[in-house]
Amino acid sequence: MNNPIKEFGTVAQGLAKNPLGIIALFIVLIYGFACLVVGASSHLQAGERTPIIWFMVLFPVVVLAVFSWLVSCHHKKLYAPSDFKNEEHFLEAIKPELHSLSYASPVTKDSSEPVLLSSTGDDWETTRMSVYDNNKCYFIAHVLEPSKRDGQEYDIFIYLIKHKSTDYSEVEKAEFFFGHYWGNKIYVGSKMGDLIGVKTSAYGPFLALCRVTFKDGSTVMLNKYIDFEMGFAVKKYLAGR
Repeated sequence: MNNPIKEFGTVAQGLAKNPLGIIALFIVLIYGFACLVVGASSHLQAGERTPIIWFMVLFPVVVLAVFSWLVSCHHKKLYAPSDFKNEEHFLEAIKPELHSLSYASPVTKDSSEPVLLSSTGDDWETTRMSVYDNNKCYFIAHVLEPSKRDGQEYDIFIYLIKHKSTDYSEVEKAEFFFGHYWGNKIYVGSKMGDLIGVKTSAYGPFLALCRVTFKDGSTVMLNKYIDFEMGFAVKKYLAGR
């Protein structure tokens, strides 16, 4: 004879794999407890049973209303990645807005199409060029891979890049700062050939700062949000190797 408690535990484990199943499990437990109280407590007076009976009558109505609201307004949040045969479909389901973004078409050198600028296009270009000048054409780049460390999501490599150049001879040092989760420490970037940077591990995105000191004594402060947006593509690529 099967153990009903064990069977319930198996069913509960299966339901708890996604938000929709957890909601269903929660409803079953509450309704089951209410029915158990009414059925097993024959000594309750009529006035004591009335609130429980009303609860049993109204609870399904409230659940239906809330469930209808969830399905109509937040249906994307009711499923787990394992509910999809292809996890790429899960990504498309939770971020369809990415494919709906307007496309900024780059103009090629041989393009015959005119470049249409807004009335403030010149101001935007001036601002853009000032960023290059203020940064001395230096920026921060990062790449990541699934972490080999327990409790971390990705191993991340953060380093300097120079616009259209690999000459870093003018750089004296690059210091990196990642915040209080790294003990508010300042890390000096390692120099490996043309590469100047650091590597770290993280379980969530964060803001990175970098102070570049040049041999003439001047400095620039750079910043970059270290996101995990390419993490899915990296994991998919590695899984297909």
